[in-house]
Amino acid sequence: FRRPYAMATRTESKSSDPKDVEMEEEEPVEKSPEQLKKEEDAAAVERIRGHVRLIEKATSTKEPRHISRILLALRSTRRMLNHAVLRQLLVAFFPPVSGDKDSLLAFLDDRMESGVEAGGGERAKSAKSPSAAHLPEVNRYLHLLIVVHLIDTDRHGDAVCCADLLMEKVKKQSSSYRPTMNQLVAKCYFYYSRVYELVDRLDEIRSFLHARLRTATLKHDTDGQACLLNLLSRNYLHYNLYDQAAKLQAKSDFPDA
Repeated sequence: FRRPYAMATRTESKSSDPKDVEMEEEEPVEKSPEQLKKEEDAAAVERIRGHVRLIEKATSTKEPRHISRILLALRSTRRMLNHAVLRQLLVAFFPPVSGDKDSLLAFLDDRMESGVEAGGGERAKSAKSPSAAHLPEVNRYLHLLIVVHLIDTDRHGDAVCCADLLMEKVKKQSSSYRPTMNQLVAKCYFYYSRVYELVDRLDEIRSFLHARLRTATLKHDTDGQACLLNLLSRNYLHYNLYDQAAKLQAKSDFPDA
């Protein structure tokens, strides 16, 4: 009867090994609101850097589907935007001396919204070009983000001016055909019309939308056609011009999906 007793003793001594005792978990150190804000801004910048890489991939491979992914994520991306994030992006992707960058920075306050410094970001590295903003798609995307942010912060007057500058770029680019630009430009049309709707000046852009619709039709830009037809119909209905809206729908062929 002694042998089982000895085995039990050895088992007890084995289970009481200090190494088997679970260590108490250390309590995580609480971060200050400033530190949390810095991390959120850094995550937002890195996310948009990933979008720029996708745009570069789309232009090099002529695959518009990469642009579609970015635009589908715009709803969540816009919630991450603030002046500090946008400033860091402009500094990162535009050349040091750039009138375009200066005009966009003018729409952002000097007061920083977080600990990210305006000039503190490293310049973005691109395998294709010294500055990714040389690509029209990247330039339009960053410009569009500023327009969206101005809308979200209820700075409608600045948003109108910023959207007007964006449309000037779109008109200048109309002479060249870039299939990766169509979806992005259609989104620009939407927010351009949205800005004028917010300030109740939709009638001022009706002729412009008609001109862009003719251009999109001639270029077989189905994304632009679909967007502009909807915007023009909304424009007419906003002013109760039902007959004009009906005539537009009757004379226009909505593009196939």
